[in-house]
Amino acid sequence: MPQDPASEFDVLNKVFETRLRQADMERILDHLDTLDRRELVTKMTQMLRRMTALLDVTNQTSTSLSLDDVLPQSMTTITETLRVERSSLFLYDGETDELFSRVAQGDGIGEIRVPAGAGIAGTVFKTSQSVTIADA
Repeated sequence: MPQDPASEFDVLNKVFETRLRQADMERILDHLDTLDRRELVTKMTQMLRRMTALLDVTNQTSTSLSLDDVLPQSMTTITETLRVERSSLFLYDGETDELFSRVAQGDGIGEIRVPAGAGIAGTVFKTSQSVTIADA
């Protein structure tokens, strides 16, 4: 039975938080078969890649106070880390109650404006719940 992704993250989080020693890791690995070891290594690699990206974005943010400098660099890092073709960052315009793209990546993308509650971006904004679309 597949494990819930949130609980898998919790397990990996506990592994990183406990600051395991080499002997601890060896003891864990001794109880895993080859397939489980590969899966653990894959998940740890993915988590480390994302943590590294988060550190990169943090470093980029601390080097400049200009959003015009920071946002494109950060979006490039995030896009590469998530291994996606395109990404957009939407900001909220309180005067018009719209979301607008400050940074968009990919060919032929300009500014995008949508009502704050419309579409996928609007729904995520209004509900604070993430949405994953496998084949957008």
